[in-house]
Amino acid sequence: MRGTRKDDDGASSFSGGSGSSLGSRVSGSGDAEAARAEAENEEDADVLLQNKTGFIQPMFGVLYSTLSTGVKYDSLLRFAAARICLDFVQLFLLVVRPEFGFQINTDLWVWQAIKWVEFANPLTSESYEFYVVWIYVGVAILVGAIGVAAWVSWCFRRNYFLCVWPVMLLRMMVNAAVFLFYVSCFTVFLAAFNCNWFMEEQGEIETAEGATEVVDLRFRMHRFPEIECLELPHLAHGIVSLVACIVFTLVAYAVTLTDYEPNPASRRWLATPHPSVEVWALTAKTIMALNMAIFSGQLYIQSVIMCLATLFLCYLFIRWQPHLNEWVNHIRSGLYCMLFWASIFIAIMKFDHRREHPGHLKWLTDIMLMGLAPVLVFGAALSFARLRLSTYHILKTIRWVH
Repeated sequence: MRGTRKDDDGASSFSGGSGSSLGSRVSGSGDAEAARAEAENEEDADVLLQNKTGFIQPMFGVLYSTLSTGVKYDSLLRFAAARICLDFVQLFLLVVRPEFGFQINTDLWVWQAIKWVEFANPLTSESYEFYVVWIYVGVAILVGAIGVAAWVSWCFRRNYFLCVWPVMLLRMMVNAAVFLFYVSCFTVFLAAFNCNWFMEEQGEIETAEGATEVVDLRFRMHRFPEIECLELPHLAHGIVSLVACIVFTLVAYAVTLTDYEPNPASRRWLATPHPSVEVWALTAKTIMALNMAIFSGQLYIQSVIMCLATLFLCYLFIRWQPHLNEWVNHIRSGLYCMLFWASIFIAIMKFDHRREHPGHLKWLTDIMLMGLAPVLVFGAALSFARLRLSTYHILKTIRWVH
């Protein structure tokens, strides 16, 4: 019995030992499989992150290289002043146009000095073929800029640059086309599908044989009424211009979204801590330019859109004070108030029943021009008062909390 008990004890101890050993092996293999699965998941996550970074990092590298390398252009007072003045002049030429009813002496030296900013006028004042050539010149420049941006992106991905001059060239092109001449460059492409979409008037055109013919002006180019927009070859040119407009606008939005200054002590004249106001301002400018092309001849619609867009620009800069330099906010607020003042007269000239009276439009134009300087001062003063009032309330709140 004792031997049997001893054998039973040994068997039980053996079975217990083998069971624990087997459990350890099972547990160890399970931990190894879990570790292996976790490592595979981490590897997959790293690959996914690298794939995302592989696209995002070069894209932001291009934007960073075009905006943030070295000293920014708006650190120079002359560039900041040029950007503010050119932005105002381009929008002013969109608002104050003879076709709206403004009686302006275009031979004055002041008008001659600023009209060059509107690129579409000289390009469409010659023949239709001349304008089409310049459409494709603009498309070639846009494609070249995108090609340089793709090359810079590829260099960022490899972390190796063969040369630096393409980056500098890209910086100059972006600053010139987006920050200095956005509206002028945009309207060059827009002129291709300015086709009197809603006009129901007739006019005379010159046929290929040299004779004149009265035709319906709808769906014909505003600048070249002998060209029908929905027929070849202009239909192909219009599609190319439309694609170029979309690409150029997307580039402008991408550049504007990344142009901000996180350093509150920055000495840049046009530094802004957040790009939202500039993005909304870019949207308003784009709508103003589209308004000219799409609703050509429809002064009822154009006057309302111009008034709303310029009023929105005034609200943006007076309400939000986007720039770190307060005097830049005040100046731009005053300039946008001037645009709103001029836009009001578009509606007055359209809805005033005395517009057909001799000299009435000239009288309204003179009132508009004489009121520009006082409105500039008023807009700047309103922006100044808005900033001081908000500062007073903020300091009062801080003192009350403490």
